[in-house]
Amino acid sequence: HAQYVQAHRDTAQRLGHAGEAFTLPAAAVLTPREQRLLSQVSGLQSPVSGLLSPIEVLPPRGSSREFFRLRDEKKPSILIRWSPERPDNQLYARHTRFLASLGIPVPRLLLDSPRDRFLAIEDHGNDTLESRLPTLTASKILRLYKKLLGITLRLHLEGLPAARKAHLPLMPGFDDTLYAWEHAYFIENILRAHLHASGEQIADVAAELKSVSEILANSPQALIHRDWQSSNILFRDAQPVMIDYQGMRRGPAAYDLASLLCDPYADLPEPLQRRLLGYYARRHPRGKEIAAAFPAGGIQRLCQALGAYAVLSQKPGMAHFAHHIPVAARQLLRALTRYPLPALGAAARRLAR
Repeated sequence: HAQYVQAHRDTAQRLGHAGEAFTLPAAAVLTPREQRLLSQVSGLQSPVSGLLSPIEVLPPRGSSREFFRLRDEKKPSILIRWSPERPDNQLYARHTRFLASLGIPVPRLLLDSPRDRFLAIEDHGNDTLESRLPTLTASKILRLYKKLLGITLRLHLEGLPAARKAHLPLMPGFDDTLYAWEHAYFIENILRAHLHASGEQIADVAAELKSVSEILANSPQALIHRDWQSSNILFRDAQPVMIDYQGMRRGPAAYDLASLLCDPYADLPEPLQRRLLGYYARRHPRGKEIAAAFPAGGIQRLCQALGAYAVLSQKPGMAHFAHHIPVAARQLLRALTRYPLPALGAAARRLAR
């Protein structure tokens, strides 16, 4: 089945349609066992024929998972076939239950079969915050982001104590190793491969980034999403729904806040960014400390994002990620006005052109 789906993807790429979804019969996409598992979920098969609806094969993402849409009128669902190649993939279902218990809006879990590395969640469509933003007025964007900051505050204030109580497995938290990994990711994929920077330039940036991780390590910590951006926010009616949270871990609250407010996909204007930062800070007991660490959070997050865009843009059907590099660089330059780092600033200016 995987080979059949990949053959269709290869054909689409040859025809210039890489990265687009396509529809196939369920039997061509799902294994017999996956079909049996889904048939046991109420409402996921035709009451007349007993057959599953056709399956839409969704474009690949950078997470070692395959996504499919079961187009059922009564219960549209997203099917996820995951690989153990990334350890965080196996945490998705348990994290879904945990976040729902905190009152954080997440998709409802319809099926979870760890043995088969297969699960199903309710489908909220393709309408992400990223896609919705260009259609919204400034006042609606402000109201929506205040809702998102309410969700963020709940995660940051209640998440860690609840996770400890529930013995929730998490990805390794932010520490010297993870900060260094994100720095190396940026250095290798942006400075070396993309900008062909000199050894001296690379050494200067590496030294500057160490000061960033020191600030974040000493800032207020929380349970963080790790990838809290507009592409990972869907909607249930008019209410935002969080997705892609399997990478949750202990980390600096400022990193999560920067992921949302410095998000290159959204590219919020600076006055709005500052207003929203103040909104969050006034509602968190340690808000002033988090706001002080926010520029460092933005630098750390945007360097990681830039590295990811460079890597993902080289994969089949994912060249569009390169378009986000200049926007991310401009957001990085904005953060650097609050915490100047000359060598990194020089690199960011080259990327922003």
